[in-house]
Amino acid sequence: MPAGPNRSRVALVRTCLALALAGAASAQPAPTERPFLYRIDSATPSYLYGTIHLPDPRVLALPRVVRRALDESAVFCSEVRMDADTAARAAAAAQLPGHNTLRDVLPTELYARAEAYLAARDLDIERFARLKVWAFAGLLPSLDRPEAPAGAPSLDALLRQRAARAGKRLDALEKAGDQIALIDSVGLSGQRRMLEQSLDYLEALEPGEPGPVERITRAYLEGDEQSLVRVAFEYVDLEDPQSAEFMEALLDRRNLGMASGIERRVLANPELGYFFAVGALHVPGPEGVVKLLEKRGFRVERVRP
Repeated sequence: MPAGPNRSRVALVRTCLALALAGAASAQPAPTERPFLYRIDSATPSYLYGTIHLPDPRVLALPRVVRRALDESAVFCSEVRMDADTAARAAAAAQLPGHNTLRDVLPTELYARAEAYLAARDLDIERFARLKVWAFAGLLPSLDRPEAPAGAPSLDALLRQRAARAGKRLDALEKAGDQIALIDSVGLSGQRRMLEQSLDYLEALEPGEPGPVERITRAYLEGDEQSLVRVAFEYVDLEDPQSAEFMEALLDRRNLGMASGIERRVLANPELGYFFAVGALHVPGPEGVVKLLEKRGFRVERVRP
């Protein structure tokens, strides 16, 4: 018996809906095939995962090996505690002291450059006026990125949420205040130099050319250690003493603290199994956390899918 008009219409709607859902599913980003995931041998294996602190859907697609490593671990340990109190303290620590503003602490020419760069993007520098120079310099490269979907967590926050839902113990390698104090220690002159170099790089970009955050994201997804480091340092002149001092505080000195924190936890509780999540730039290289752990006698091996 042939279908009537209503049945035909319902069948058509169902077909269209199925195709739409299939299209939406296929549009989901595929997880990277080369995650920065490393196994730390112990009585119960622990894991070190290099993250990128973004809510980009491409990095939020967790590879199976990462999900499995987190599921197998008893403790999730991030760089800093990711709670409301820590976020509020970090935000306050990134503010200039007293009633100072960027106009007060930047040379006139540098302030004008930053103001013009923001104005070209329909942004008012007054919106960022109370930020410390290092925080302002770090923010500029991300301004050309599309806004993340409302409520989207960063990769680190997504991992923490997954760990919390599974009832895992939550820990942190650093205190936000100590982290910021290290960066503050380079002084205002070094921070100004970093802002200058950031603007030099950003102002030279051609229209439509990927900015530094997008380039770093792509290198992260490719999973190549050398490429990630090369792209991340493209606009940093390490021959400049002030820039070198800033990067030492931002990475090398913190790497030492992270490696010590990982060593202490794994040796004290070898049966637990930790999942350490830190920014991917802390992981590779001769002064990275992997090499520092190996120097302390740990066997560390990158996990392949």
